Order: sequence, then C-alpha cells, then structure tokens
Amino acid sequence: MSGCDSKEGVDFIASEKVVADRIAASTGYTGLRSTDKHSRVDRIYSDETGTIRSLVEIKTRPEYALADFDRIQTVWVDEQKIEDGMMIAKMICAPFFIFVRTLKDDAVFFVKICDEKGSKLVHYETVELRAPKNCHGGEMVEKRRAFLPIGAFTVFDYDGKQPGMWETLE
Repeated sequence: MSGCDSKEGVDFIASEKVVADRIAASTGYTGLRSTDKHSRVDRIYSDETGTIRSLVEIKTRPEYALADFDRIQTVWVDEQKIEDGMMIAKMICAPFFIFVRTLKDDAVFFVKICDEKGSKLVHYETVELRAPKNCHGGEMVEKRRAFLPIGAFTVFDYDGKQPGMWETLE
C-alpha cells in the first residue's frame, strides 16, 4: 500500500480536493489533476479557452490554525516540490503557487512562488535533514526543506469568507 492509500493519505487527498474546488469556484478556472498520485504538482488550472493560467501545489497542515503562523513565521515545504513546480512553470509558461490549508480553522493561504518564466519570486531559507520519504512515513531519506516566510503569503479563504485576493492567481 502506498502512502497515498493510507488513512492519512486519503485524508490529505480529500483536503487537497477541498482547496482545489475553492480555487476553481473563485477563479472560474478548471482544475486538472494527474491520474498519477505522485505527480509533481497537484493541479493545473485553465480558463474557458483552455489556456493554462497557473500551477498549484496544495499542502495541508492539520496541526495548525492560521494564527499559529504569527508565531512560527514560516511554512515548510520540501524544496524539491518548489524546484519541480518552477521547472514546469517555465516549460508551460504559467505561474506556480503553493496553497496551504490549516485544518484547525479551515483557513487557506497562498504564495506565488514564480512567474510564467519560472523566475523565483520568494526568497526562502533551506535546511538539509533526514526525514521520512513522505508525510505518510516510509524510509528515512536526505531532504532539503524550504522555509517560506509567512509574510509572503496572502489569505485566500478564512472561515468560509474570501477576502478578494484570488485575482492575483495569474
């Protein structure tokens, strides 16, 4: 059984779909996903003409509420996810975003990682460490974690209310 098929994996994929559907509802874009559970990005969004508008990686943080990030000041993501998203963004000429959903309060916030040319827009620190292969456990592997500054993020949806920031998704 792969990590995606575990109880925790199924929960993370369900949370990802919630965020993906909120993005689609707010933008009017269609969110496409790969049939491969291990794809490099979670969604590719296109408009009504079929033009690709953005790439999105979605993270779920079940142990946090939005207010916790005032104290933490960063959101960690495996740097490989950022590098993959930036590479694909450059190849298909679409910006790359990371969305984060906090389950304690159902908040969603995002950061634009790169533009359609693949140019990085956010500076972050990285740390090398040994960690489980994925969020579901597995063998210990060497990883580089990127710590994205919380000040670079914009609130997308909080307590069911959207503050009107989604027009920056292009």
